[in-house]
Amino acid sequence: MSIGVITIATKHAMYGRYAFNLAVSLRAISPTIPITVIADEVGLSHLDDYQRTVFDKIVTPELCDYHNGAKCTPLTLKYHLYKYSPYEHTIYVDADTIFTPMKKAEELFRSLKGIPFTIANRGEQDPSKGVSEWVESGSLDVPYWYDVSSEFIYFEKNRQAESVFKHALQFYKEGDLQTKIFAGDKPDEPFLMMGMIHCGIRPHQSPYKPSYWQFAEKGFKNAMQIKQEYNLFSMGGKFITRQMQNIYNELCRNVQYITGLQTFTVNHKKNVMPERRVI
Repeated sequence: MSIGVITIATKHAMYGRYAFNLAVSLRAISPTIPITVIADEVGLSHLDDYQRTVFDKIVTPELCDYHNGAKCTPLTLKYHLYKYSPYEHTIYVDADTIFTPMKKAEELFRSLKGIPFTIANRGEQDPSKGVSEWVESGSLDVPYWYDVSSEFIYFEKNRQAESVFKHALQFYKEGDLQTKIFAGDKPDEPFLMMGMIHCGIRPHQSPYKPSYWQFAEKGFKNAMQIKQEYNLFSMGGKFITRQMQNIYNELCRNVQYITGLQTFTVNHKKNVMPERRVI
């Protein structure tokens, strides 16, 4: 059984910096688990040849999988994760997450073994009251809906998982579902959820939050609480609060101490990415 982690770093060098830090954090907690990055040269432009060796595999995606004409659409690569993952059991995480140093990735894989496809989520929603912050209320007639977060996806090589990704891409391309704009494109979560519904798949657990994201939680946990309770810490969003930055910096120091590898500093996405100035 092959297991491994996969992430994406395209279009902006910031994502390559994040992906490097993510890979270092995995090396710190589970050095034998491989990590693959789906990346273009722009995404990895801040990494020298030695730094790139932190990844077990660098996969260059086909342009058609993340371009719409001349427009670069990195989010659409999530619909192709099944295609690009070299592993039988895959954990996908967004590049702007980082593994916490007190939980082993092996235990996370063991807890998910045998599940065809699942995704982080903040609970089930009532479709009659609106299904998503990205989708207008009443625009979908669906039997169920979950507030999913594609910053964490687990899947195994099987027909069910393959079908989820295939139909998510199909729904995205059909363009029937009108969504708000996110990062210069359509958000991927509504289409992944529609792919799950088409295949009759629900998250294996609801809510399921292996990653701590401050903006989705009430109150605030300190660094030690996050290390004890969560597998990952998320830096998602267009800007970084001071609390988030302090915790991320502490996690970076932790994994630097364990691995001897210097991590990158990161900045607000809205400062370097025009498409992230709004969301």
